[in-house]
Amino acid sequence: MDPTLTFSVPDALRKEGLSQADYDEIVRRLGRAPNRAELGMFGVMWSEHCCYRNSRPLLAQFPTSGPRILVGPGENAGVVDLGEGQRLAFKIESHNHPSAVEPFQGAATGVGGILRDIFTMGARPIALLNALRFGPLEDPRNGGLLEGVVAGIAHYGNCVGVPTVGGEVGFDPSYSGNPLVNAMALGLMETEGIVRSGAAGIGYPVVYVGSTTGRDGMGGASFASASTRSTSSSTPRPGPDRTRSATTTPTSTSTA
Repeated sequence: MDPTLTFSVPDALRKEGLSQADYDEIVRRLGRAPNRAELGMFGVMWSEHCCYRNSRPLLAQFPTSGPRILVGPGENAGVVDLGEGQRLAFKIESHNHPSAVEPFQGAATGVGGILRDIFTMGARPIALLNALRFGPLEDPRNGGLLEGVVAGIAHYGNCVGVPTVGGEVGFDPSYSGNPLVNAMALGLMETEGIVRSGAAGIGYPVVYVGSTTGRDGMGGASFASASTRSTSSSTPRPGPDRTRSATTTPTSTSTA
């Protein structure tokens, strides 16, 4: 261990969901040992939630290009050309681990996250969908997860005024205590240009919208790579009122 470090590397790696191989790669890229803040940032950005490090090989098998695909992987949401001047933005995201620990909050913030990804592209959300998997309902724990997840999805959609138009649910022992919560949002583009997530230049304002960070810090994404056996939670609280305000605010036509 580097004698200049003021924290326990094994403890920090465990907290951030990183392996020793990850740490060695970080040192190689930086040319030095990371400080604690940098290690936390790598934990977030290299988590399953942010970079799909485990599921990317499976996702790569899906088609991502075609004459009607206007925006493929890499942006906040995909965009396809429907014809007749209509363009549809869509996003699907899982919130499995957060929903396993706090079903209502985890499912609600999952819905909020995909709505955010839709309107940041310059589209207005028009519909929600979901695909859910739970363990057998004979186990009271699974029944509680089902009730909490469904309530969280309904709560957020009702608060922002976006209807859930479709969904499906399945049950299997392999999902006992560890549900799959996949939420999807659709939106119609309202701007001439598609608003991209990247920006460059000096002097632009940065507006941060969302709930304040709790005492557990910025570990929510890293938590998505951890085991659900832990009783601690970094699940954020949903903020549907802020989402509704954002979706009704005129969208910039910038395509930066």
